[in-house]
Amino acid sequence: MPDPDLTTVTLADAHLLGGPEFVAQVREDAAAVADELASIGPQGEPVHRESAWTGAAWTLVDTARAAMVGQAVPTAGGGAWTVTPARCPAGHPLRPGRILAGWRACRCGGHHTWT
Repeated sequence: MPDPDLTTVTLADAHLLGGPEFVAQVREDAAAVADELASIGPQGEPVHRESAWTGAAWTLVDTARAAMVGQAVPTAGGGAWTVTPARCPAGHPLRPGRILAGWRACRCGGHHTWT
């Protein structure tokens, strides 16, 4: 199965982390950054605007996610999802189907684990 594109993954994460309101905020803020960063081509079209937008959106979502690691976030189905790190310490993306999330009991209560 091919990997989903980064824009799709980023917006899906934004929805999980903050719902439609956060997705709208990410779209708006990323568009503002892309407008500022994307150069203008010879016919007046922005060059590489899509990559500037995706990079900005990913940074916004990644920052929000890092602040929420380990917290339980409600899901649309009435359950909860524990926010996992976006990347391993080496920088590889941790996406569904590529991460093993767990819980380890401890005297302090317990610890989340991600492999």
